[in-house]
Amino acid sequence: MARPVATPPDPFEPAEDLVPAGTVLLRVYSPGRSNRAPNDFNPGTSLAVRATQRDDVFPVSRFSFFLDDAEPARPVPTLYASPSENVALWETLLRDRAPDDTDALPRALFRGRVLAQVRASRDLRVASLAGADMHTLNLPPDELISPGSDRYAETIPWARAAWRAGFDGIRYVSRRDPSGLAFVFFDSGQSAPSFERARPGDLLQSFDDLSDGGGFDWLAARLARWGIVTEL
Repeated sequence: MARPVATPPDPFEPAEDLVPAGTVLLRVYSPGRSNRAPNDFNPGTSLAVRATQRDDVFPVSRFSFFLDDAEPARPVPTLYASPSENVALWETLLRDRAPDDTDALPRALFRGRVLAQVRASRDLRVASLAGADMHTLNLPPDELISPGSDRYAETIPWARAAWRAGFDGIRYVSRRDPSGLAFVFFDSGQSAPSFERARPGDLLQSFDDLSDGGGFDWLAARLARWGIVTEL
């Protein structure tokens, strides 16, 4: 049986990093019924999220969701992003795919999925739980990324600790692509927004639907690089 994930220390004093204002990041997400914009946080209030509740956490993803300290308590909205296209794909569309899985991916899996760019509207202070920075907390680098989806609940106390300590988010190494970094940001409720929409640039892609047209062609080519076949 796997060893339980360590609990965050109190006081919570991790290594810190800064995402400077103007930084452009990528995210893959589903707009949902509310048609969320790329820079909108996921409120964590959908029926699908609520169905996962275990005590005061909703283990939908690594580090989310958790309840705030208000009365009544509500989930703290989150936004996941990365500077890497590969990480954005592996941490969303492919995060549960086994390394030895050779099945073709159905095109329907990508329906409604958006690849978008967001730009930091202000400096964002993040807790760095990536790689060697975990030694600041006397823990191995993979402490928080080795647990699979069945153990997401064990990672959520770390997100709550970072949020309570006033961090805007967490920086961590992608479990599926350890060469890249991922971020989860918390909606702080500040009047100044954390992100704004960014226009597509020459180096980073943006597609409104990864199951159709140019979005699907780009995605299929990217997946083929990793030996993953998509159904036409």
